[in-house]
Amino acid sequence: MSEQVATCPNPNCKASIGNIVVVEDQELLQIGGLLISKVDGVCIKCGKQFHWWATDRLLEAILERLIKKEEKTIEKS
Repeated sequence: MSEQVATCPNPNCKASIGNIVVVEDQELLQIGGLLISKVDGVCIKCGKQFHWWATDRLLEAILERLIKKEEKTIEKS
């Protein structure tokens, strides 16, 4: 299991929200003793809305791989 920190989306805040934990190629949010696949809330430091959906994270990862593949194809041309 690898981990990275999930932070507030407000660029002026960046407070720690929890840890992003990868389990069998799926990114889940760990907050305390919970692994969460979907959550909506607000940052307690600045009030910025925070949304987390594991399916959206999976889509982002797929799109990033496709973009990188496209960039490599362009470089070879």
